[in-house]
Amino acid sequence: MENPENLKCEVIANVSEMSHREWLDLRSTGIGGSDTAAIYGESSYTSPYTLWAQKSGREKREVVTNEAMEWGNLLEGVVANKFAKEYNYAVVEWPVMLKSKKNAFMLANLDFLIVKASKEFPAGKVTRHDSLEPPTGINAILEIKTTGIVGRGSAHLWEDNHIPRAYELQGLHYATVTGIEQVVFAALVANEGLVVRGRLYDESEMLQCEITEAIFWSSVKSGISPELDGSESTSESIRKMYPKSKEGTVVEADDYILETYYQYIDEKRILDMQEEKVKELRSTLEMAIGEGEVLEYNGKPLLTYKSNKDSMAFDVKSFEVAYPEMYEQFLMPRKGARVMRVKKV
Repeated sequence: MENPENLKCEVIANVSEMSHREWLDLRSTGIGGSDTAAIYGESSYTSPYTLWAQKSGREKREVVTNEAMEWGNLLEGVVANKFAKEYNYAVVEWPVMLKSKKNAFMLANLDFLIVKASKEFPAGKVTRHDSLEPPTGINAILEIKTTGIVGRGSAHLWEDNHIPRAYELQGLHYATVTGIEQVVFAALVANEGLVVRGRLYDESEMLQCEITEAIFWSSVKSGISPELDGSESTSESIRKMYPKSKEGTVVEADDYILETYYQYIDEKRILDMQEEKVKELRSTLEMAIGEGEVLEYNGKPLLTYKSNKDSMAFDVKSFEVAYPEMYEQFLMPRKGARVMRVKKV
């Protein structure tokens, strides 16, 4: 990949000149690397249906941020510099948005590139490349990750030379868009330090990625949703799309929905029976451990049953009785939730 003309993509924007909102708006016009795991049904956070609803404008995509993400952004450059120095690689930051020449809906915003060392791009350093023309001598894509910096993270997913599946699919997307087959993942993992994994994607994988994402994008453009699943992500999307019921509205079910209704009744009954059985088994274990904190067998712990520390709670009802006028001052409206109550037929 030493010849930039071999890239299968083109530059459509310099992201360093864009606000975060503008960048998000541009990403919403196509499929980015972080969307691929959801499309493949392997995201822990977003279902195919939710992504479809967001991309098709049926659900507003919220700007999600948390402390772990903020630390990840802050440490990205630090980790890249550590990687470049430790492995003596020439690393290039190229802040552009790329678009596949073959599939215009496939977008890519790469973290960094690993290139052939030169006077312009010295080994052991990270160099910023602000030109819209790609740097010469591209060898691989470099993706920077952090985990466990805040919270538990996913350090276990990097064990035994593994790459977390969502990141592996993100790398596949970038390889498919750019034609750069080699992707290197450098992760700052809690209690481990710098963990580096390499992945070489073959033509069959990239072709499958093209087909899978093309099918998904076709569903976005046609308005035909992907198959529903039972994930919390999908349920939350449906609740957002239909937050309130219209009083007096009656919807006539067809034969398919009637069959779905009967299946729901049957599965719900089985689930209720299983929950009752679980409660029964739990009661037996609670009785067995009694006042103990640890239940073990042959010296090996099976479970713990420890008391939490006592705490204080605000007695709202008593406060309302004692100070009714003050209580009224702090009341706030709360939206009602929709409740499904099944009528047995």
